[in-house]
This record gives sequence, structure tokens and C-alpha cells, in this order.
Amino acid sequence: DQAAKQAAERAAAEQAAKQAAEKAAAEKEAAAKAASVLEAKVTAEPKLFSPDGDGNDDTMRFILSVESGSGIVEWKLDLIERAVSESTKSGTGQERVFMSWEGKGAPPSEIQWNGVSAKKELVQSATDYPFKLTVKDKLGQTKTSSGVLSVDVLVLKDGNNLVLKVPSIVFRSDNADFKSLSADIVANNEEVIARIAQILNKFPEYNIKIQGHANSASKIAGLSQAKIQAEETKELIPLSLNRAKMVMSMLIQNGVDKARLTAEGLGSSKPVVSFSDAQNRWKNRRVEFILIKKK
Repeated sequence: DQAAKQAAERAAAEQAAKQAAEKAAAEKEAAAKAASVLEAKVTAEPKLFSPDGDGNDDTMRFILSVESGSGIVEWKLDLIERAVSESTKSGTGQERVFMSWEGKGAPPSEIQWNGVSAKKELVQSATDYPFKLTVKDKLGQTKTSSGVLSVDVLVLKDGNNLVLKVPSIVFRSDNADFKSLSADIVANNEEVIARIAQILNKFPEYNIKIQGHANSASKIAGLSQAKIQAEETKELIPLSLNRAKMVMSMLIQNGVDKARLTAEGLGSSKPVVSFSDAQNRWKNRRVEFILIKKK
């Protein structure tokens, strides 16, 4: 009987030890699982960013939400600018980091931004800027979250006039039409021009001069002045004029009074960045809308 009792006690002790070990293992697993939790999310407000100084949607707010069981070591938020390209199926070309924020430890819950890069560049009208948040925790894990910031058509003051600079309308290369472009690019072109028409109709007291601008392959290549002038006269001025005229016809279709509109082609005579700036010279190839107060 004594032996049986001792055996029962040993069995009970072994069972208790097993249960304790299982509980400890479960707690350790739960702790490890909790420590391994890493979630990150970033969103951008407003839906259309418009940093043109009119008091409406001039500030972009990035809302950051991060959950970490072990703690955040570092974080980074990158905003990307994609060059508009007439030679790719997607309508976009080379990418670069336009603006970046980063830090050690947990990120702030919100970042406010005025639309100007560290190099003092303003975002481009009617252009999308992808962004990505990356966080790293104490366990070495990383998590990313991404989205797209959409810039509205910006109305900027230029002396007594107002100006809209839009480099995001994609034309067929060396032509003044949208033929053979993908359906997505054409749809975006139409959406941008419809938005421009909507904005122009908010300024009925202004006439609108539509200017086409182009890049010069001769200037980029450093060719002679004679070749630069020949390209300008024979190719760039007619091309930029025809593009301005096409946009004008689409504005009329979108309800802008024809009597308010004129078109001109300026070729490569008024670049906004140097022709030697390979990353940014796509911005020279643009359509501008100059709003001139009626007399």
C-alpha cells in the first residue's frame, strides 16, 4: 500500500511538472509571438493635394500607424517622383526619391508637408507620387506600407497673371495626339484635361493662353547653334503648337469658352530645368496655361 501511494504521488508530481512545463512553453511561445508582431500602415490626406497657397488643401498629412511587440528600431518614409515618358507603355520613366523622412525608434503618428522637397522643388501639377513606409523592429524584422499621393492642378501666381504648369499629359512621341497610347494613359490624359477645364471655368474673368513646350535633343546633345535652330524651327515649334491646339480643342469639348482661348508653341525656348539635368528635364516637355485678366 505504501509503495502504491508513493507511486501515485510520483505520478501526480510528474503530471504537475509536465503541466508546468507545458504552461511555461506556451507562455514563452505567446511572448515570442507577441514580440514578433509588427504592423505598419501609412495613408495620405487630402485626396487631392494642392500646395498653391490658396488656403485649400495646401498641407499634406501622412498618417502613420505602427504596432510592434519588440519595439521599433528605425523607420523611413520615401516619396517617389516618376518622370513622365512618351516612349514607354506605362507613360512613366526614371524614378527618384523626391522627399524622405526617417528616424530612430517609433515614427510619429503624423507628418505634415508643404509639397516642397529638400532641394526646394515643388511637386508637379496633376502628377501622382508613390510613397512607402518601411519600419524595422528589434528582432530585425521589417514591414512596409505604400500608397499614392495625387497632386491636383496647381494654380500659381505669376505677377498679375495665374499659371498652370502641367507636364503629365502624355502625347505620342513626336506627335500631337494620343494614338497608340494605352487606354490607361489616354484615360488619365482626359481626366487631367477635364480637371483643368473645371479649374479654368472658376476664373471667367481671365483669358487663357495655352503654351506648348518641348525638350531639345540638339541642346541635350550639345550640337551646333545652326542644328539647334533648325530643330527648333522645323520640329519643336510646330510640335509644341499642335499639342497646345489639341489641348485647346479638348478644353472646348469640356465646356471652356472658345473665345477665351489662344494657343502658341514655344518649342524649347523656355525650359524650367537645365537640359543637362537628365533626371528632371522631362518637366520641360509640358503644357502651360497662362491666365490673363481681361481688361
